[in-house]
Amino acid sequence: MARWRRRLVASALVAVVGCIDIPNRSAPDAPPTDSGNGGDAGGDDGGDDGGDDGGTLGPSSAHYTSLPGGTTLGAGIAGELIYSNREHDANNEYVSGTFRPARAEPRDYFVCASVAATPPAELTLLVRTGGSEYRLGLGTEVVAGCAVVRLSSTDALDVFVKPDREITLASDPARSWLTIDELADLGPSAAGAGINTGSVANATPIPYTNIRNYENWEFAVSGDVLVCATLEVAGGGLQGLAVVGGAAPVVLAAAKSLRSHGCRAVESTGGMLAVVPQSSGNLGVDGPPTTNWVAMNKLAATAWTSDAFDGYVRPTSVGETSPVRWDQIPRGPMFFDGESFTFGTFPAGVREELLVCVGLDAGSSLIAIELTFGTGTDLRTMEVARGTGLVQGCAVAALAPLDLLKVHLRPLGANSSEIDDSISFLQIRDLH
Repeated sequence: MARWRRRLVASALVAVVGCIDIPNRSAPDAPPTDSGNGGDAGGDDGGDDGGDDGGTLGPSSAHYTSLPGGTTLGAGIAGELIYSNREHDANNEYVSGTFRPARAEPRDYFVCASVAATPPAELTLLVRTGGSEYRLGLGTEVVAGCAVVRLSSTDALDVFVKPDREITLASDPARSWLTIDELADLGPSAAGAGINTGSVANATPIPYTNIRNYENWEFAVSGDVLVCATLEVAGGGLQGLAVVGGAAPVVLAAAKSLRSHGCRAVESTGGMLAVVPQSSGNLGVDGPPTTNWVAMNKLAATAWTSDAFDGYVRPTSVGETSPVRWDQIPRGPMFFDGESFTFGTFPAGVREELLVCVGLDAGSSLIAIELTFGTGTDLRTMEVARGTGLVQGCAVAALAPLDLLKVHLRPLGANSSEIDDSISFLQIRDLH
């Protein structure tokens, strides 16, 4: 559990992966000019979050929002993103756009980021650290995604966005945010990057390379496991990714064009977990290791909800948010009224980082999924995913006792119909 001495503003969100070696990487494209806020945000209250415990480091948790609105990036140029508004930073590790771990030994960090820009453009979200690069997601106007990245105190992590046309960054804190959270060291973790064959087959384990604790493209572990993976193919035919070998097969991600990418908590009974493509036949593999990777990390034992909820939402107008109702009874120590989750079991004054993964299928309607959390007037709203079909994403929300958590749907196109509850889901897990 992450503990802070003073009450902090509620945090940030959403979903990915292991260490990817890219030798001789050229220097990144020039970043946009620092607005000057990054350095101030990274060190303005250093002793409050983690420095009053005699020098002992608590779990890393750095949550920031907002970008310097009005910054222009050119087509094809990877511009660095510098988030300026500090929500909390337990060990004061994010300064002027760069995250440097305070912990000397290598650990896995769950890195999630989101960026919004105008006009509409294809946006590729990247994380770069040392000789490694991770493609977090691809989207238009708003893109969010996550990766599990292994870091030590000798590493530096930066976030970039690469547009296919000239864009202007938006400062919107609900759609421009960064969260970096240390994952609990609960035993072996698995990771792979790149694929050692020119094709992959439907429902067959994807043969990722550069393997760590990943035998025959499978990972043996019991308990709740955070699984993140991505795949890029040539010529189409990819329908999505799934995880097999757990208590039940689960959809990890739907295909977005030629790429599929996602994270989800999976319940494993000790079998061999594997990521498989969903397709009508063999698929040609495309792209560098940045777009083909996998990571699996065991999560803490506390599970606040069941894995599969029946969700529905009242039809609503374009742009108008509506809370999603969940029909199944959750497990775990919380109060649940069908729409809101309230966590009243944390010790007084303690915030807890919770991993929230959600997926909604509204058919052909273009939708956005938002999380709202906090209490009273101290509420945070963060968009974690948008798209059509099965729209899903993960996020990290920092909640204090009696804070509530809700999932909202916001139609972006035609009025939404009811959610297909056969594959919609909600998961809430203790991150530490």
